Amino acid sequence: MSATNVPESIPSWVGSLGVPVWVSDPSGNIGYLNGRAAELLGVAAGAAVGQPCHEVVAARDAAGNPHCGPNCAVLECARRDRELEPLELCLRRPEGGDHWVQVLIISIQEASQGRPWLVHCAVPRDRSHRIEEYLARVATRTGTPRPGRCVRPRCELTARENQVLQLLAEDHSLYTISDELCISYVTVRNHVQHILIKLDVHSIMEAVARYLDRPQDTGE
Repeated sequence: MSATNVPESIPSWVGSLGVPVWVSDPSGNIGYLNGRAAELLGVAAGAAVGQPCHEVVAARDAAGNPHCGPNCAVLECARRDRELEPLELCLRRPEGGDHWVQVLIISIQEASQGRPWLVHCAVPRDRSHRIEEYLARVATRTGTPRPGRCVRPRCELTARENQVLQLLAEDHSLYTISDELCISYVTVRNHVQHILIKLDVHSIMEAVARYLDRPQDTGE
């Protein structure tokens, strides 16, 4: 089902949302999902419509426990007209691989019976989770600075070195940094070497950890 084929029971604006969107009906079954959601969930849109939402989405929480089930807590909150908090969930495609998303949920009351349809809007969170996991791995390394132990660099980084370090923290490779900053790969590599020396670390991993662990400038 394409984004333009929104059922009459669902507001037409749902089809214009530029993020993965799926809608569950008052019974907890998929009533609509757009192409982005079908790709994210690894399902065929047409085949998913009418299936239980918890089976199609099959999300897990941060601890790896199943979040979705036949007794949907979110749907129950909507039925009781309670505020729906954003959810951070892990989606696993059938072919493998975890995808973290933040899901914003909008409750729409069915005009005839006042029962809620739930519009789920998913925003990818993969990159931020990779950085968090990256820091967790770094924290296990001997001598890696922990929160509250920020070590002052031997000398200040230049603006360009800070740019390179920021991109490294966002999971860019040296090649993509070269493209992003319109400089040669060799120049990027030289910047990295200078960064390691100035921060007194032995790897890019430790440099990124030091960068993300730095005190934040509050502007005061």
